[in-house]
Amino acid sequence: MSFLVFPHLVLPLIPLIIRRGALIFALALAACTTAPSLGSFGADVSRNSIQYSLGRLNQTWTTAPTALVMIQRAQPGEGIQIIGLENATTLEGDNFLWLRAHGGRASGRFDLENTLQRVGGVPTPFRTLDNRNLRTGSDGLGDYFWQEWRSGAATNCVIALRRLESGARALPRGTRSLEVFLRNCVDGPIEQALAPILADQISLGAAAGSRVVSPLAAPRP
Repeated sequence: MSFLVFPHLVLPLIPLIIRRGALIFALALAACTTAPSLGSFGADVSRNSIQYSLGRLNQTWTTAPTALVMIQRAQPGEGIQIIGLENATTLEGDNFLWLRAHGGRASGRFDLENTLQRVGGVPTPFRTLDNRNLRTGSDGLGDYFWQEWRSGAATNCVIALRRLESGARALPRGTRSLEVFLRNCVDGPIEQALAPILADQISLGAAAGSRVVSPLAAPRP
């Protein structure tokens, strides 16, 4: 188990949670202890770590039964949540859902290159990811795209992504589009690895009913 480390980035961190298999997610907090950098959450978090804060799991924008921790940030016209998921495998890397809600209505194809930059590049054990090697699926919310990695044994991994418009599901207040990126490795079938991005889980937020907390609202105490 390791974290992506940006050599130029030295942040005071406190470990927030340790998952089965030694998954550690950390936030930038005022403290004298150092821990692995926020590079685990991608380049966007590393550049803007001071803007991220720990969120409540009952306020995530998606239903994620294996969620362990969530960090979030808001800026004008945009909110981002990163949800750390349980990882029972022995593979290097972290399982996570990255969600970006914004006010603009996107058009055209999913901006894969920009999203990969935000999440810190192609997560292990994958090496490359582009529009030519993505599989396509469809469910009640529309199309989703994924690439799979098989260990040859019980462990399987996916990278998956999709974009949801306001007509597909309830979105965080003040936004019109939700982009979702998943890296998930499981000791189980590909269908299990894909589950966090499929309609059954992504159609509603963790809050009761279809109520979804706005990323642009003032933070709660």
